[in-house]
Amino acid sequence: MSFSSDHRAMVLVSKPAMLQEALAVCTFLEKVCPGSSTLVLAGELLEKSENFALPEATNLVKDSLRPAILAGNDFAYRIARFGALRVLWTSWAISRRRRNAKSLIASLKPAALIIFEDRVIDPEMAWLDAAAQCGLPAVMVRYATSSVESDVWTRSGKTSYSLEQGAMAWARRLFSNRHSRHAIAVGRHRYLFFSLWDSIALHLFGMADTHPWIAGGGKVRASALQGKMDYDEAVEYCNLPDRFHVTGQPTWDAMATTCERLREERSLSAATENSPCVLVCALPQWGEHLQMNWPTHMASIEQLFAILGALECKVIISLHPKACREHYQALAERHRCAISPLQLSELLPGADIFVASWSSTLRWAAMLGITSINLDWANQQYTVFSKLPTLLQSKIPADLEATLVPLTQDKALRENLGSRLQKESEEFGVMNGKAGQAILSLAKSFIREKTS
Repeated sequence: MSFSSDHRAMVLVSKPAMLQEALAVCTFLEKVCPGSSTLVLAGELLEKSENFALPEATNLVKDSLRPAILAGNDFAYRIARFGALRVLWTSWAISRRRRNAKSLIASLKPAALIIFEDRVIDPEMAWLDAAAQCGLPAVMVRYATSSVESDVWTRSGKTSYSLEQGAMAWARRLFSNRHSRHAIAVGRHRYLFFSLWDSIALHLFGMADTHPWIAGGGKVRASALQGKMDYDEAVEYCNLPDRFHVTGQPTWDAMATTCERLREERSLSAATENSPCVLVCALPQWGEHLQMNWPTHMASIEQLFAILGALECKVIISLHPKACREHYQALAERHRCAISPLQLSELLPGADIFVASWSSTLRWAAMLGITSINLDWANQQYTVFSKLPTLLQSKIPADLEATLVPLTQDKALRENLGSRLQKESEEFGVMNGKAGQAILSLAKSFIREKTS
């Protein structure tokens, strides 16, 4: 595919977890046409010191505004988190971000915006609204799995989202009557996607005309999805079949290539039979994602480390970009588990066994044919992996130990389970080395439309 230097893409990234996908997109753009991409750092990435290798011809720009909507101990957040003050604060955040985005768009003159999130008010939703006002087409690339049932689970029992409970339930119902796409019914319960006060701010700025329960349902021209299962869910809830496209994930291309190379090397090595089993664990984020309170989370993590450290195999721990290494380093060392500085996408192709908790990376492992175990120690009971019957499940620490011991000792068993998983995973996506090309084709189709 030809790609003109007039077809420059602006790639916006705001979270550490998105960065690897963003860099993969920029790398592919530079292979096609050097100097065709600008990486814009925003949001959480402005608050962290990130070391990463930027593709040689990619321009780097910072959306210099500090995120206005922060959690934790931020003083302004504590002042502005309730009621009408929250409406004013969110409105101010949208206004300033939108002005800044318009200024950068006018300065850089991109032909397309590539984004990895469309349901965070500051910065992504404000950026998308600014792009729409500037006539700039936006394409969203999902950087992780997002399901409706997981979004509902995180809102369950919280009155700030409920249409039936709490003193302001009547106001939430009033908003949902005006913007029905923001409400969802699950059994006898109904929820808003955003809190009432953020919802009001979105309404005031004309930004509530979206489908927030689906990632990619915002103000984007197209959304690149991982597989058919994602497409079916998106169309079911949004009824916008032309918006969603199955492309795969940008980082899949490198993982597929690495996995194929490692397997060729192993097949040629006579020492393979005696080489130690490699177990990679994507450390669960139960505490960070508010699925457990912090003491329970840390106690569960210590149990997990104790089980993994006692195995007769090589154990490598991969931390989520959101995790703080200092929280886990001492525990890992105590139980002889090594925390790797590498990205999970670099570690996973070399794994014989993979352990994670309801992570989209379990889909990666299945597509690579790696025997995997899903930890449901928080009792979330999602159905997202129901089409992977060979994916092993752990409900409590004791059953994890009983499952892992025979797996580490039986190579034939691992290979059999991995092969079955790979066959079952086709609806989740296929690592065929063509994701980057498919995403570029999708973006280019809207660039052509804009410049023709």
